[in-house]
Amino acid sequence: AATRFVQSSPTGPDLNPVVSEDSTLSEKSNETIQKDKKTKRKLLSTTITDIWTPDMVKKPCVSLRRLSRNELCQLTARKTLQTSKQQNTEKHKKRKTRKKWTPQLDKYLEDGVKRHGKGNWSQILLDYDFEGRTGIMLKDRWRILLKAHQGS
Repeated sequence: AATRFVQSSPTGPDLNPVVSEDSTLSEKSNETIQKDKKTKRKLLSTTITDIWTPDMVKKPCVSLRRLSRNELCQLTARKTLQTSKQQNTEKHKKRKTRKKWTPQLDKYLEDGVKRHGKGNWSQILLDYDFEGRTGIMLKDRWRILLKAHQGS
């Protein structure tokens, strides 16, 4: 009954019936074979949309070989020369000229230490303009000023 139902059902526009045989039915007569033929609907398209090419599968290949000590020494020597040249040019570009401490800046530092205390360099930096100097620079200058006052 199921076979008759499937055979009688209309197929869709994209769904074409396909006939298949069981291998165990090969011994039966033609009459029985035609009864057991089943229709199957094609669910997947058999048309080839894109053609496979071997270029799509290519992967990068790396070949390795062991370097001799001489070759290795030459390579490392070249790299160190290049990096040292780069570092030298970077040092010269980045280095700022040292600004001298003026008596006015020393006065600001002394006033800041009296007001905020020794060690509160960030607070002192907020109160006065030290022309781009950092807290560490203030601390170092304060040490120099203390040594100068102790020596005199």
